[in-house]
Amino acid sequence: WLYRIFSNFERGEYFSQRSLTCYLWLVWIHVVMFAGELFHSVWLTYYHSRFFEQTEASINLDLSQLFTLLFLVSIVHILKAARDVELENKEFV
Repeated sequence: WLYRIFSNFERGEYFSQRSLTCYLWLVWIHVVMFAGELFHSVWLTYYHSRFFEQTEASINLDLSQLFTLLFLVSIVHILKAARDVELENKEFV
């Protein structure tokens, strides 16, 4: 998806639907990775508790991934707004 979005940018399609779709795929990949890590730590804690009586549960959030995810979502919002402005400008011409 990264190659596709850069190919679109190379052709000058910064705000096209294809670029936005590629970028949304990147965001969803990050969401799945973030949720997968959370699920993984919860599942390991549960699995460990089945074999050992004393089990401590801890959920570690990687703030860098959270900030990256928030940054990507804000870029998607900006790209959607820019695409709307571009479409509006094409109607005037």
